[in-house]
Amino acid sequence: MTDDIEQRLDQMLYEAEWLPDGIAKLTLLDEAVRLADMTGDVDWQYRARYELAMTAALGGFPERALVAHSWMVAAFNQHPGRFPADDFLWHYKRTVSVLDEFPQISREKIESVFADLRGRYEHEGMSLRGYFSRRLYSARGMGDDWRPFAPAWRNAPSDGSQDCAACERDTAVNVLLWEGKLPQALKHAKPLLDGRMDCHSVPHRTLAELMLHVWRAGDHVGALEMQRRGYAMIRIDPSKLHLIGRHLELLGMAGMHAEGMRLFERHARWLDQNTSPMDHLWFLRGARVTLAAARQLSPTQTRRLRLPETLPCWRKDGEYALPDLLAWVDTRLDELSAAFDARNGNQTYKQALAELRAITPSTAPMPTPRKKAKPAPGGRRSR
Repeated sequence: MTDDIEQRLDQMLYEAEWLPDGIAKLTLLDEAVRLADMTGDVDWQYRARYELAMTAALGGFPERALVAHSWMVAAFNQHPGRFPADDFLWHYKRTVSVLDEFPQISREKIESVFADLRGRYEHEGMSLRGYFSRRLYSARGMGDDWRPFAPAWRNAPSDGSQDCAACERDTAVNVLLWEGKLPQALKHAKPLLDGRMDCHSVPHRTLAELMLHVWRAGDHVGALEMQRRGYAMIRIDPSKLHLIGRHLELLGMAGMHAEGMRLFERHARWLDQNTSPMDHLWFLRGARVTLAAARQLSPTQTRRLRLPETLPCWRKDGEYALPDLLAWVDTRLDELSAAFDARNGNQTYKQALAELRAITPSTAPMPTPRKKAKPAPGGRRSR
């Protein structure tokens, strides 16, 4: 009986490797975890949860990753030397990056997990480069001073435990953008933008960040080229809900409200397929800019939209008044921003929301792109 279950498990995990991250793959891995638990074999249980945690973290279900992570930490502690430390810490590094996406996870808890992660790196004699990259992003996301972590990350040696080469370069680009060094960021991003470096997360993440800075710097043609290219890479992936928000923000700033409303209608259903409160916040931020532009620039103040019934603003007749939609988005943004600020102990998101609401959409005709957008690269899945 156990041999039959193990054969089924092996087949299921093999099949899961060929599925895109998302609900279908998670469902298959849920069944794999159930079967693994039936065997009582800790190796199968660990392996199935490792795959589930990775898929959940990359697929827009970070809370599922956290549950699997807790089990794996307990198993790793109970069976010293049984599981490869480098794989475990790679998983740990990925999981810790989603902690601050949930306002209900306290600062104290996040700090304790980071302290545990650092201690494990040091115990294994591994570089802290991966640890500092996560501290860098977490500090930025929680409204803390991220600057001390930038040189610590840059100066930590590379020993294979850090992020993949594409993500490392993306981090360097982000730091340059945060430092207000757009020309240097663009130069450093060139291998990503040229398609010479890519992974599961970049260059679409890089493009989504760069295009907003490029637009604000006055290169509207370049920003829209990045938007078209980057959107093609993420348009069918619900785990990229937060990046869709950046695209909506750019389209709203550009006054391209018709295109922005199409994207809002198309991707609002992802609010049911992605459970990260932070991803919801970023999507709604962009939706806010697009809706405000539509309300200001469109002669028609109503839209016929197919929105999911699960949204509180849903209407059976499909007729939506732009002021009502905008009011619903604003209410949800206020709720999410207040929750994150309460956890973080500052007003970072409240201030960012005030700046967002002050955005004035462009009324100038949009320029013609200089060249056809490049096709999306294949996108290797980083470890």
